[in-house]
Amino acid sequence: MLHREISTEGVNTVEVQTRGRLLIDGVEGATLHLAADVDDLARIAESRADGILRLEIQGEARIQLPRRCGLRVTDTGGDVRIIGAGSSVEVVRPAGDVRIRDISGALTVHGAAGDVDVRMARAEVTCTRAAGDVRLRDIDGDLHLADIAGDLVVEQASGAITIDGQTAGDAVLLRTRGPVHVTSVAGDLVVTECDTAQIGHVAGDLRLEGIRVQASVDEVAGDCVLDSCDGSISLGRVIGDLRGRTLGGGITALDVGGEVRVHTPLTPGREYQMTASGPVTFLIAGGPSEVSATFEIHCPRGRLHLGAPLDRFEHHDDVVRGQLGAGEAVVRISSRCRVRLLVRGREEGIERAFESFVDELVGGIGAEVRETISTFHGEGTAQREQWERRWRELNERLARLSEEMAHRTAERIERAMRQAERSWQSRAAWGTRGGPWSWLWQSPPHARPTGPSTRPAGRSRATGEERRAVLRMLAEGKITVEQAAALLEALEE
Repeated sequence: MLHREISTEGVNTVEVQTRGRLLIDGVEGATLHLAADVDDLARIAESRADGILRLEIQGEARIQLPRRCGLRVTDTGGDVRIIGAGSSVEVVRPAGDVRIRDISGALTVHGAAGDVDVRMARAEVTCTRAAGDVRLRDIDGDLHLADIAGDLVVEQASGAITIDGQTAGDAVLLRTRGPVHVTSVAGDLVVTECDTAQIGHVAGDLRLEGIRVQASVDEVAGDCVLDSCDGSISLGRVIGDLRGRTLGGGITALDVGGEVRVHTPLTPGREYQMTASGPVTFLIAGGPSEVSATFEIHCPRGRLHLGAPLDRFEHHDDVVRGQLGAGEAVVRISSRCRVRLLVRGREEGIERAFESFVDELVGGIGAEVRETISTFHGEGTAQREQWERRWRELNERLARLSEEMAHRTAERIERAMRQAERSWQSRAAWGTRGGPWSWLWQSPPHARPTGPSTRPAGRSRATGEERRAVLRMLAEGKITVEQAAALLEALEE
């Protein structure tokens, strides 16, 4: 190991090229300290010109770099680690991973062959053509990213974020205060606590949470989940399902290929527009007297389940129009399959069951996603393997939840509601029989059962009263959604 002290008088930038790993620490003073893993001074080449000090080292090296000097690292033969640099840093074509901590000047990383990990940068950061994963945290400046071959995680960034080209893996953007622009993500995309977002194509699933001002999305090839967004959301094409909760800024989603489930209060002056090929369930938080909205619902070949007493009611061809309160919000829903419009009163338990389903799908899973992502910032291979293992386990849990919760539990509850509804219609003799519409605005009997009704001997199917008994117990909180599904299954069998 050879040691050298090199004066940086008159030097503005230090350029370094090594055959092996390079470690750089920022220090005060005007002297550069070099420790190189070579056995001959001839293997260290030094030159100066135009304020640039060039060092070419035929091995690994560790350098203590004066903070006032800029740094340019080119074509290293191994990993690069930089800590505490006080001026601008450029890293070009490193053969290994790049790890940078506590940098005050602008940072550029181009063509990294491995992963890129940056923490605590106080100026703009540019990272392009990275062959591995990119992790950026605590960035107090703009971010310019392009052509990331692995996964991307950005956490706590105050400036604008621009992601051009293709991100080949998943992308997660957490707690970003500036505007976000994403061109294309081949995997899943998660954006949380962001002011504005403009997103192009997402080949996987998309989750937007805590959008404060506005978000627009061109296309999502998978499912889309929206949660707690005060800003307006505009979705182009969503090939999968759409789930939403607490969308205070309104939503426009005019091309959803799958199912839509939204649970939200309505904000006066905002629009809630959805067009889907699959069924649409739109649950409004608040009692009918608390809602102020105008409705236009188009359900050409399916059925409309209307759970609210609309004023100024109009029914023409396949379109229903009406109003609640002063009509300050606008709701337009169109489905080729079925539409359920529900208003959640303070004592309506079936809606609470639906809310708990959405909470489990949207809220609980989101919390575990964030917890899992936090381990992505762990140091070393062991922590990374643990993160990958937890991510696989989470994906399996999501798949099981989708299959078991959405298709088994929710569908059984909905089927029981439809069957109970037909029984209520028959007994109360209200609504139009045999037509495409079924009106649900009537509370079920308030008598509380002591348990499920006993079926007469010889009958193989549940009666409407038995189904209503189960649903009432669910509404009163005596049983859980899963227990209700199990009871309904037992009654059907």
